[in-house]
Amino acid sequence: MKFLITFFISVVFYLTACGSGGTDSVFEQPQLVAVDSTNDRLFVLEDEGILFALTASTQESIGDQPLVNDETQTEIFDLLPPTPTGMTAMASGSSSRLFITGLMANVDGDSVLNQILVLDFDGTTFTEADFSPITVGDGDDATDNTGDILGGMEVDEDNSQIYVTNTSRAQLLVFNTSDGSQVGTAIAIMGVPNRMSLDGNRLYVANSDDDEANQLITVVNTDDLSTTQIDLDAPLDDISVVSTDSGTLLLAKQSNAQRVFVQEVDATTLAAATDIAAGDDSVSEGEINSTLGITGSVGGIIGSKDSSGNLYGYVPQSDGNVVILNISSDLSSFTATENETVIRIFESIDLLVDSSGNGQFVFMTASGTGDLLFVQVGSDDLDIIF
Repeated sequence: MKFLITFFISVVFYLTACGSGGTDSVFEQPQLVAVDSTNDRLFVLEDEGILFALTASTQESIGDQPLVNDETQTEIFDLLPPTPTGMTAMASGSSSRLFITGLMANVDGDSVLNQILVLDFDGTTFTEADFSPITVGDGDDATDNTGDILGGMEVDEDNSQIYVTNTSRAQLLVFNTSDGSQVGTAIAIMGVPNRMSLDGNRLYVANSDDDEANQLITVVNTDDLSTTQIDLDAPLDDISVVSTDSGTLLLAKQSNAQRVFVQEVDATTLAAATDIAAGDDSVSEGEINSTLGITGSVGGIIGSKDSSGNLYGYVPQSDGNVVILNISSDLSSFTATENETVIRIFESIDLLVDSSGNGQFVFMTASGTGDLLFVQVGSDDLDIIF
């Protein structure tokens, strides 16, 4: 069953979404979204150096928006990549620290993709961290790594670390979020490591390699950096993992087909995953796909739990449809609800969680129509800021 979400938004909601600064918070082409759950902040990044900041729990603007463009905070505008490829956020005390990737100039003036811009936001103003940018390299002076492409970033706030995949060199690197220094040596990851998901002390790394022998999810123990592998027999470019007392849910997006796996991780070995059974005819066993459940190109995935231990998955697509997966608390079965919207081309997705790791809101950017879509975890009611 489809629920049509229209652009009817009340005046009260619109004024709330625009914030108290008096300037409309209007997005044109939002590309990336990142949440600092500790400080309750939501960041939205557009092309051409345009950056917004909102209160995540209320979706209210923090001051006049955008905070950064070619007229405001121009020194930060000049640093931002015109075409961003990744963004993540974390708390740094009462400030928020953002890590941003994209096409940027290095010290020699060359355009490179192997740098991470680090910005701090104190609630009013953005500044560049004194160790920014972080340059991702292999430690070999014989190569400058300027052609390397970064696949994903994942913040580990508990250990003050950020994990970065280098798709060009099949590596996972770890950096200290306090000073940008590299922690240890690069970890070899089979294939083409891409996006990641951190669940407790386990980091799950998606692999988008076309070679079937390399198509393994690498599970890294962040305590000792030992690894195991999960084989779903498909190239994957996005992954989301979340655990409850009953088990561990794994969602994984296939990179060369419209297919999202819905699996339970083997809790004993962490080296296998099994299909979660279809709860009704809205889904297939262990997956949704272009035959059942997926109608457009998938624009990101994320899983979440609520305070009662219920599990959900969110799958936005290019045609505006958003599939919400409902997974039984014991992970025995799942179903799907397809929500049809009038917005287009989802690019990025992130989650606001509480202090216990329970999901509060899911945020999704729609660059095709210039909107930010959000939904409260456990609800099918989608709301839009445009």
